[in-house]
Amino acid sequence: MKNTKQILKHLLLLTIASIAACSKPYEPKTIKYYAEHIAEAKLLVDKCVPQREKIVGYVNTPQGLDCNNAIEAYQNDQWDQYQKKLQESVNKFKRPFVAPK
Repeated sequence: MKNTKQILKHLLLLTIASIAACSKPYEPKTIKYYAEHIAEAKLLVDKCVPQREKIVGYVNTPQGLDCNNAIEAYQNDQWDQYQKKLQESVNKFKRPFVAPK
């Protein structure tokens, strides 16, 4: 009876290990990917930032790296939009240069 339990236990562990070995590991998406898919980056940022603050070591997991890439792409996009609006404001008030006589 004891041997049967041990055999079943080992069989279960072997099954779990083989399933885990066959599954594809999670691959974080790149900053470039998120830069091209800003809406997806924004959704992920909203979802993962609270986890990042709660879970110790989260940033070192594949999901944490994915979160970091989404954050960076989203922040870059926000900065670019700010710079564009700033340049548009400057262009509204820009006057041609006239040299003094």
